[in-house]
Amino acid sequence: MSEDLKIDETEKKEKKEKKKIIRFEWLDQFRGIIIILFIIQTCAWLFDVNEGWSIPLMAPALNHGFRYANLERPLITMIDLGQQIFIFLVGFMQAFAVLKRKEKGLSDGKIWLHIGKRFVLVMVLSVVHSYVKPEMGELNSYFIIAEGTLANIAWAGLAAGIAALYIQKPKFRLIVGLGVMLVHSILYMFESLHTLKDGDWSFPFLTINHIAIGLIASAFTLWFLTPKGEINEEGIKKNVLPVTIAFMISSYLLDFIQWSDHHTVSTPLAMLAISVAALSLYVFYHFDKDGFHIPGLSTFGKNMLMVFLFSMVINELVYYGLIEGLLGLSGIFDMFLLGIVPILLIWIIAKIFEKLNLIVKI
Repeated sequence: MSEDLKIDETEKKEKKEKKKIIRFEWLDQFRGIIIILFIIQTCAWLFDVNEGWSIPLMAPALNHGFRYANLERPLITMIDLGQQIFIFLVGFMQAFAVLKRKEKGLSDGKIWLHIGKRFVLVMVLSVVHSYVKPEMGELNSYFIIAEGTLANIAWAGLAAGIAALYIQKPKFRLIVGLGVMLVHSILYMFESLHTLKDGDWSFPFLTINHIAIGLIASAFTLWFLTPKGEINEEGIKKNVLPVTIAFMISSYLLDFIQWSDHHTVSTPLAMLAISVAALSLYVFYHFDKDGFHIPGLSTFGKNMLMVFLFSMVINELVYYGLIEGLLGLSGIFDMFLLGIVPILLIWIIAKIFEKLNLIVKI
């Protein structure tokens, strides 16, 4: 009888282990940085010359480069890479989610259910967000399903999930992602297509390369992590570092031929974002190994997509409307209203979720 009890206890323990959420402090720290960048770029986007200000309220380093130098070759800043790095993380985590499900022995059908539900939910959120706060002055169904921020997250996540399910070797995922980038670059060179982005509708250049980023991010997943959620030190040494540097060099060289462009997510910009994202993962992983963590940052990262959505709701739809008439009077006052309060508001919400141990899976 006692032997049966031992077996029962062992089974219960195994079930608990299977349900346990794998968390990486270094990954949460990096995702926290991306959330802060997103909040900053949203401030910069809304309080811009296009919205009636004589000059953008945010400094050039905290704003999209084209706001200050929108010439034939637009200026690129760190903020211009923010969306692409976010997309990289979405692809990275989607591939890991599929990897875990495959490790548990789930059927392709059940994994497809996860991938499909996630895609549909994020796309629905894209529609809702666009109706509540149109981003192009008027509702545009093409924009909602192809070019909006949430729509791009949906497409990149879908691509990463499919790659994780059917392409077993990371090098082949990398090749497919590079193939998509090559298609993007060829299309981009055709002036007849390139000029469509200035018309009534836009050719989805940014969506194409966001899909490529998601595919390539799924390759990095297998180089960084094992199916059991352990760090793949060999993969980091043999693949992550050389591929990261290769992307950085390639971005630099391609910029002579086809310069970085935030609006179309040109291939040099996509490659630069991938290299920055992968290098940042490596840096934050080694921060973690050395016992260094930025206080409070992981709170954002534990619920990245939820925090992202709350920022859209709280900051864009409520807070920014309340402070609009108070801006532009003093740099110190602007710093408080734009640089501290919106980040603090979202952090408090994320902290409440953390205290309640609520992880919202999207």
